Amino acid sequence: MYRGTTPDLEINVGDIDLSQVTDLWLTLSQHGTVVINKTLEEVTIDGSTVTCTLTQEETLALKAHSSTLIQMRFLTNDGQAMATPIVKVPVDAILKDGVIGETEEP
Repeated sequence: MYRGTTPDLEINVGDIDLSQVTDLWLTLSQHGTVVINKTLEEVTIDGSTVTCTLTQEETLALKAHSSTLIQMRFLTNDGQAMATPIVKVPVDAILKDGVIGETEEP
């Protein structure tokens, strides 16, 4: 993913029906530090797939020329806590930093 962009993250958990999820964390971490954490209210669930869109500000918080680790943990209504495997995603640089679309100071 590129810093300063708004990528859609999509995680599919196979045959698990996520309609019974009562809590969820979708976490991105770099160098042992949680940089982004999305909760159940910030994602969309469709069957066994969770989707969320990161903001420019969120991806700008990631360090370029590095990787981010992504994992989702969730709790079902019967109290079962589950986690996905950790996925490593490269973070690429951009030439001009900042949020595109915001007015720049002269």
